[in-house]
Amino acid sequence: MKISKIATVTVVSLALAIFAIFSYKVNSLPPADNLSNVLENLYAQDQAIRQAGLNNPIDIAKMMLTDWYRIKKVRRIVDADILLAAQDYANAAKILQHGSKSSDFLKAKELSIKAFELGESAMLKHSALAEDRYLKSIGKAQKYGSQIVCDASGWHLYKLDPQITDRDRAEKNIEPIDQMIKKVAMIQTEIGNNCMMSKEQINIFEKIMSGQSNEN
Repeated sequence: MKISKIATVTVVSLALAIFAIFSYKVNSLPPADNLSNVLENLYAQDQAIRQAGLNNPIDIAKMMLTDWYRIKKVRRIVDADILLAAQDYANAAKILQHGSKSSDFLKAKELSIKAFELGESAMLKHSALAEDRYLKSIGKAQKYGSQIVCDASGWHLYKLDPQITDRDRAEKNIEPIDQMIKKVAMIQTEIGNNCMMSKEQINIFEKIMSGQSNEN
């Protein structure tokens, strides 16, 4: 009994110590001359864990935990108002795109627009993706057709705002909605109702979305 109690206290103490270190790392700000490297590495980690696929519950837990760290870190950096370079705004926006709050997606849209204004041309499209994700998070119809959902019925587009036209989409460098619908149908054919994708299925998904897959 005594040994068990000591072991429990040791585990709890270790967990608290790890949490304290983790919290310090989250809340500390990088020096100005290393900010770009920090954001670049955070974004690389964000992409790597997604491209590895979700093969089991441990993978899901790992992604959730590391996402929590990255999002908290980027929120801290953004709140400190220390972003300067276009690529820094872009990396921060792309990380917040995977946030857990509606405010993350709104901020991702704002940062994307700023990155675009500073010369990152690809971020105009990203601002539209962030806006769609925000609208989805508050239960409203998306504008541009970038948000795909997977549920018991398979893969399909999240509900669309019928007032938005392909001309509106083109202004944001978004493809016509018919092309997106075709891609979603291809994803359903290739992947089926599997919402937790493996690395191989993610590769298929990305090829279809990028237009590299053969279309009939």
